[in-house]
Amino acid sequence: MVPDSPPPVHRPSTPRIAGRANIARLRFVLSLRIEPQPQKFRVGETESTAGSSDAALDRQRREMKAGDMTRPPFSVRHDPKQLEDFYVLQEGVPDGLLPSLLDWVEPHYCVRGWVRADDVGRLERSTGMQLSRRASDLMYELQKDHVLLINAVDLALAVDHDPEDAVGLSRMLAEARSEYTVGVDENGDYELQFRQPAELTELVEAATSGTDSASHHLRQAWSQAFGREPEPTAACDEAVRAIEAAAKPVVTPNDSLATLGKMITAMRDAPHKWTTDSNASDDVNAVIAMMDLVWKGYRRHGNPSQPAEATAETAQMLVQSAALLVHWFQSGHVRRVP
Repeated sequence: MVPDSPPPVHRPSTPRIAGRANIARLRFVLSLRIEPQPQKFRVGETESTAGSSDAALDRQRREMKAGDMTRPPFSVRHDPKQLEDFYVLQEGVPDGLLPSLLDWVEPHYCVRGWVRADDVGRLERSTGMQLSRRASDLMYELQKDHVLLINAVDLALAVDHDPEDAVGLSRMLAEARSEYTVGVDENGDYELQFRQPAELTELVEAATSGTDSASHHLRQAWSQAFGREPEPTAACDEAVRAIEAAAKPVVTPNDSLATLGKMITAMRDAPHKWTTDSNASDDVNAVIAMMDLVWKGYRRHGNPSQPAEATAETAQMLVQSAALLVHWFQSGHVRRVP
């Protein structure tokens, strides 16, 4: 139950989701198709147990996506302006989401009128805040402080590893048109991330579904770029490593130490050695240009030897580009000419 209290104070979110111009650029620079990839293991799974849970994971994925199909209320469905406003992502914790979010988080931190000491202690250490040990007082603190509430939700996702809980929360956030959604970090733990368009989310799922080095680096880059506490420069570094791992067997198979810059040079010097599934006449050069964008995109004057602190927007753009490139190289859409 939500305790009586004054209206909560809305706090602005600092990280932003990627702009639609960046998404449009990603909508197949080349006419390449996303194909299913093997599912990565979830928390607590091993190679022997992962296969037996494929049906459950598929069901969870369908349920996650079902939550994205938010039905507008009758009062706005027939007004184009109101309908357009309805689909604008909501920042922070809007009023309509607050009670549901409090109901979701309460059993993770409270039991029979008292708090779960271990879980609340973990939240205190994470946030640096001293919190109440009475359940009603803690819920009041969470209702008043939306940043604390979002931190509590994010921590509960990571600690409890509950797929059903994650599905329910994802649906709830989608129905509220929240800027947040449920994703996974580089370790496979659930976390809150900033929502991205469905096309891009599906592409990233395909590109990060393996247990190989490229998938690991891309998962880490995605979490660092789109997590609630982004690390833009680290995300760019991981994006470069992800492309290097995916492209190396295709571009420089005999040079295990080749950097992305060296691969770009090799392809630029002899583009006829590679091909793609696109019908575009300049397809290989388009791939090279995207690789070069990631390689030089966050460095001073494009110089790889002079790294600069990347902005959140730059990191999002480069990680999106890396996701597309990793998928193309891993799926064979970009390959050597026989």
